[in-house]
Amino acid sequence: MSDRVLEAIGRTILGGRLFDDETTVVWHAGEPCVLPPDWYVAATDRLERAGQRRILRQSFQTNATLIDDGWIDHFRRPGIGVGVSLDGPAAIHDRFRRTRSGGGTHARTMAGIDRLNRAGIPFHVIAVVSAAGMEYPRDMARALVDTGARWIGLNVEEAEGENTTSTLHAPDSLDRYRRFLDAFLDEVDRAPEPPLVRERERFLASARMTGRPGPSRNQENTAGAIVSVGVGGAVSTFSPELLGTTSTRYGSFDFGEIGAMSDLSDMFLHKAFLKAQRDIEIGNAICRRTCAYFSVCGGGSPSNKLGEYGTFRVGRTQHCDHAIRALYETLLDRTLVS
Repeated sequence: MSDRVLEAIGRTILGGRLFDDETTVVWHAGEPCVLPPDWYVAATDRLERAGQRRILRQSFQTNATLIDDGWIDHFRRPGIGVGVSLDGPAAIHDRFRRTRSGGGTHARTMAGIDRLNRAGIPFHVIAVVSAAGMEYPRDMARALVDTGARWIGLNVEEAEGENTTSTLHAPDSLDRYRRFLDAFLDEVDRAPEPPLVRERERFLASARMTGRPGPSRNQENTAGAIVSVGVGGAVSTFSPELLGTTSTRYGSFDFGEIGAMSDLSDMFLHKAFLKAQRDIEIGNAICRRTCAYFSVCGGGSPSNKLGEYGTFRVGRTQHCDHAIRALYETLLDRTLVS
């Protein structure tokens, strides 16, 4: 990302009305640690000077394979959060997370996690649950708990962006996922000091909201809640996975170039944005009208709808069935039993 793009992001986003002290700058696309930490120090300084305000919250999602002493020092800076992508034990993780030469990355990821722990840097772990992982819920739980992460997140394998299929799209997948969740949570809870499980915390939070007016707010179908900027300056919103992708129905999801914008709201007048926004609203209305879980999820993810159906004008997706329906039904059953 060039200095020109960084300065434009600072002026237009940090200096704009939508950015506040609770906004998190997420360095996520690809592997952020490929660049040296000094680049992020300089980039943050350039963003702040152009936007004339401080960035109080940053987040790095990394595979941890490149974490060294320089990165440890960087992660100690105030306001920086660290997440590690780990899909469980080596036999599962290395099926999909490989180097360009085809080798597994699990050993190097665990070495990076060990560095974080020895330095006393808190982190969370996010695992992608595929059909392979669902067969070994207890092994996955033990592997994730043993990292020492403060909390664990489970991302069900999705059809979105460049991933056009999911191994979870099978007739018996929902029942298998429910069984996976039950056994996974049982194993996590056996730990002497079990970490938080993101999905369970969200369920408990939504239970506390029961009876209050209005549905939960889904950032992915709310214009401007998430703003993504590509390395060349292309700007998008809604699901981050839409940036840089195209579809037969909608064309590009680049809603302008950051250097050409006087204000971030300029993208709301872009022709491509208006076309996507219209259909996202139609799809959200279908969710609201037809799905009993709308009050807890606020409507499905646009990227999942596009990946599964090629349009935003739909309601429930297979991703919804796993990430919301099966999850909440399993957690509700566990709550009633206990």
